[in-house]
Amino acid sequence: MSVLHLYSYASCPFAQRTRITLAEKNLDYERTEIELGNKPDWFLKVSPYGKVPCLQHGDHVLYESAIINEYLDDVFPEIPLMPSDPYLRAQARIWLHYADNYYSSASWAISTHHHEPEKQKEEMAKLQDCFRFMETEGLGKFSGEGPFWFGNQLSLVDIQFLPWMERFPAYTALWGIAVPDDCVRVKAWMAALQNTKGWSETARPVSDHVEGLKRRIKMVA
Repeated sequence: MSVLHLYSYASCPFAQRTRITLAEKNLDYERTEIELGNKPDWFLKVSPYGKVPCLQHGDHVLYESAIINEYLDDVFPEIPLMPSDPYLRAQARIWLHYADNYYSSASWAISTHHHEPEKQKEEMAKLQDCFRFMETEGLGKFSGEGPFWFGNQLSLVDIQFLPWMERFPAYTALWGIAVPDDCVRVKAWMAALQNTKGWSETARPVSDHVEGLKRRIKMVA
């Protein structure tokens, strides 16, 4: 079987998603860390976007975390991370899209607008609206009695959100934002994610994420 080789960066939430997927599927792989602020010239020959994660599998090269992760789930189906039902698979893709285009965007905006208190307050309200939408339209409709997005089994949707849930306490530490009290399912889901193999093998301390956000703030300034 061809060797899996992942190009990653330790603090990148997108690369972390693929490391989580590899961990949850018990896949062995080689890993090369890329310093994104000082990328080697040869890396552009591997990853046309110059981004991580980038996965080599034999002669195949893939980039973009959601695409890589679904490829891994298709090629190594022994521990499935997508629902088998076509409708639920479609729903999973809707929420994969939501994680990047709504939740993570709202999350980044909080640090981007740190110097504009009123604007930042608006962005924090948007993030709390995301939690409420996830509570009612996501977990409230698909999780049933299970702790994860589609019940008792971890899915790529959970993995898509996991790095951001790991980083959320850093936003609380810096700006006091909290998950709304009425988001009971979200809170239980966030707690369940902390007990997964992917979390235990890839998570970093909250203090690291606080420092990372402080560096981001300086860069934005």
